[in-house]
Amino acid sequence: MQRLERLNPGYGIAVLRIMVGVVLFLAGYSKLMGPGVAGIAGFFSNVGIPMAGVMAPLVIGFETVGGLLLIAGAFTRIVGPLMVVQFLVAGLAVSLPSQMGWGAARLDFIMAAAGALFFLTGAGLPSVDRWLASRESGGQPRVRSFA
Repeated sequence: MQRLERLNPGYGIAVLRIMVGVVLFLAGYSKLMGPGVAGIAGFFSNVGIPMAGVMAPLVIGFETVGGLLLIAGAFTRIVGPLMVVQFLVAGLAVSLPSQMGWGAARLDFIMAAAGALFFLTGAGLPSVDRWLASRESGGQPRVRSFA
């Protein structure tokens, strides 16, 4: 048990970050290759998302690029709060009011919670963020953290 307690929690954060990145990337990619920007804009308009024509490409772009950034562990503390906003809106404004209710919204809320974790902890180990931080400080992390 002591051996497990010595493991850096940053590795667990990285496992979650990579999986969430894959889920986010695939969500954006499937929107782009499936209904496309016009189809997503139509859906957004139907569910009452304002400025649907602007929001659709922003959401698709964020999910695709943000997912890739999470997989690499780059700009994680920026992607995290954007995830919180996107998935709280999706859960509260789209999924919960749907016929599926909580069944549809639970993934949105888990993704929002993951975004909060990434904002608060950073990318975990290993990550581009960690590598860049160690280069700036001459190979030593600036502060003891999970990122």
